[in-house]
Amino acid sequence: MDLKHAAGAAGLALAMGVSMSTAEAAPAAGPPLRPTGGISFGRETLADPFRLGFEPGLQVSQDGTVYETPIFGFVTTQAFIERSDDGGQTFNTLGLPGVGKTTPCSGGGDIDVATTPVNDIYFGDLGYAPEVPVGLSSDHGNTFVPSCLSNLVVAVGSFADRQWMTTDTVHGREWLIYRDGLLTPGTPVDQAFYGEHIKYATYATTPGSAGATQIAFSDLCTTGGVGVACMTDVQVAGAPITDNTGSGRGNTYLPMRANNNLEVAVINPDAATTVVERVVLAGADAVLFPTVAADRAGNLYFAWVNPPDPTKPNKPGYQLNYTTSQDQGRTWSTPVTVNGAPVRTAIMPWLAAGDTGRVDLAFYGSPVADVPDNNFGPWNLYMEQTLNGLSPNPTWSQALATDRPNHVDAVCQQGLFCSTVSGPQGDRQLGDFFKVNLDASGRALIAFDDGNNQLGDLAAGGPLAEPSFAAMVRQATGPSLYSAVGQVPAIPVPTNSSSRPDHQNPVPFVSPAGPGPSVDALNLQSSAISRTPDGSIKVTLKVKNLDAVGAVTPPALPVATYLTRWWFGGKIYFASAEDVGGASWSYFAGEAAPVQDGDGIKYAYYPDFTAATG
Repeated sequence: MDLKHAAGAAGLALAMGVSMSTAEAAPAAGPPLRPTGGISFGRETLADPFRLGFEPGLQVSQDGTVYETPIFGFVTTQAFIERSDDGGQTFNTLGLPGVGKTTPCSGGGDIDVATTPVNDIYFGDLGYAPEVPVGLSSDHGNTFVPSCLSNLVVAVGSFADRQWMTTDTVHGREWLIYRDGLLTPGTPVDQAFYGEHIKYATYATTPGSAGATQIAFSDLCTTGGVGVACMTDVQVAGAPITDNTGSGRGNTYLPMRANNNLEVAVINPDAATTVVERVVLAGADAVLFPTVAADRAGNLYFAWVNPPDPTKPNKPGYQLNYTTSQDQGRTWSTPVTVNGAPVRTAIMPWLAAGDTGRVDLAFYGSPVADVPDNNFGPWNLYMEQTLNGLSPNPTWSQALATDRPNHVDAVCQQGLFCSTVSGPQGDRQLGDFFKVNLDASGRALIAFDDGNNQLGDLAAGGPLAEPSFAAMVRQATGPSLYSAVGQVPAIPVPTNSSSRPDHQNPVPFVSPAGPGPSVDALNLQSSAISRTPDGSIKVTLKVKNLDAVGAVTPPALPVATYLTRWWFGGKIYFASAEDVGGASWSYFAGEAAPVQDGDGIKYAYYPDFTAATG
C-alpha cells in the first residue's frame, strides 16, 4: 500500500470526497499506434478462486517455481502466498490449512517475497505497528520460520509501511527495506517526508539449512548501536532491484520520489558511502510508485506515471515515462513517453529487463483521457516491449495482455486515504501496483488484479466496488528478453477449455510433516464447456481416476467438490459436482458471491443457487 499520492490539489480534494477533474486534454492526434511485435498472451490463471485480494507480487525462483502474493489490505487482515509448480499454469495456497496464513504474527498486508540461489523463500509483511514480520522457508513454502518482533521500528510512535525485499547474491544478503510511515501532524500528505529503513540478513547457501539465524535482520544504518532510517527525505519508494551480474554488481537500486525529485538510492555495503541518492529527474513527480530494472549488463531503466501539471498544458497527465542510465544512475537519458493508442490514461507501471536493451513494461491503461478517480475505463492490462531500450528513441511494441478488461470502475490513487473517499472515486480494488517478472526463457509473467466482475452487487450490503481476484498471465508468443532464446517457446491459448498434464496432487498440500499422498481421485486434468442443441451449458471435467470413495478418504475431507468457474458478461458463473462421503453426488450451479469472515478476510463463495443435472 502507499500512504500518499502527490497529485496536488486535485488529489487532496478527492481525498475529502469532492469529485474534481484536473486532467488536461490530450493532443488531438492522441498517442501513436504501436505494433504488437508478435506478442500475445495466454488465458489468465486464477491464483486463488476463493480469497479476494489485490496488489499481487510475483517471484520466480532459480528452479522455476512461481510465487504470487496477493493481499487483503492493511494490517487488519492477512496476506497470502500462492505457489505454482508448473510455470504459472496452476496455483495452490501455502500456509496454514484452510485459512492459508503464512505466519502467526498479528495483522498482515503489503507482502513481498524474494528467493535465494538455493530456492529458499523470504517474505516480508506488515503487522500491527511497529512490527515488520518476516518469514523464511527452505522447503518451497511447505513450512515457514517466522519472526514477528525482530524487525521493530524503534522510533517512538513510528509506523512501518510498504516493505520490499531483494536478493543480493554478490554480498550474500537479503535486503529488507521499508518506510517509517508516520505523518507529522498538520503536514499535508503531498509535502510529507519519511524515513527509509534498510536492513539485511545473510541467507543460507546450502539447501535446507536456513533457520532463525537467516531472519535475524541487522540495520545498515545505526546511531549509537540503534537502527535508524538511512534516508529521511523520501516521499514514496518503489521496489528495489539488485544488479547481481552487470557493471554495477552489488548495487541495490531503490526507485523513489525524494526531496521533490525522482531519484534512485544506490545501496552498496562495500562503498565508502553505503547509501547514495542520485537524481533521475529534478523537480519531477510520480503517481504512486516509480519502478526500476537492471539488465544483465547493469544498465538501468526507470519508469513512472506523471500527474497532471497545470503549468504544462501541452503535457497531459497519467502518461508512461521512461528513461535509462548506463552509469549506475549518475546520468539519465532524456525521458520519452511510452504508451500507445488507444491508451490515453496509464497507471501503475512495472519493469522487467533481460539482456542489454531488452525491456518489458506492464501497466493498466484506459482509452479515456481523465484522471483515474473519475475514469471508469474500461481498464485493460497492457505490456510494452522494446529490444533497443538504450536508444534515445526506443522502438516499442504494445500488446493487450488479457482478452477482456480487468476493471470497469474508477481507480482511486490515494493509497490508504481512499477509505475516506465516498462513492466510486474511492474504489481501490486495483491497489497501488502489480508486477511483471521473467521465467527462465525470458517470457513475461504478469501478476495482476482482475476486478471485472459483479460480486459486489450480489450480496445485501456488499461492497460498492467490485472486489478483485489475483490472477496471472503468461506471454504466449513474441520476443524473449534473452537474446539467445529469440522467440519465447509458444504456449497454447485455449478458448473454452483448460487442461493440465498428469501431476502430483498431494493431500494435504502443505503440513508440518510435509505433503500428503497423491490422490488420483482429486487429480483434476481438464475442464471444458460447450452448449447442447437445446441451449443448455454442458461442463465436462476429467480426473485421473474417478473414485468416489478415494476422493473423500482421510486425510482428504469428507466432501469433495469438483468445480468449473468462468467469466461471461462481467459475471462469475460456476457449475459443480459434489461427492458427499463417497455415497452420493449432488450437482448445482450459479453465480459467485462475496462474503467476509470475522477476521475481515474477504472470500468468494459458490452457493447452491441453481440445480443442475449430472
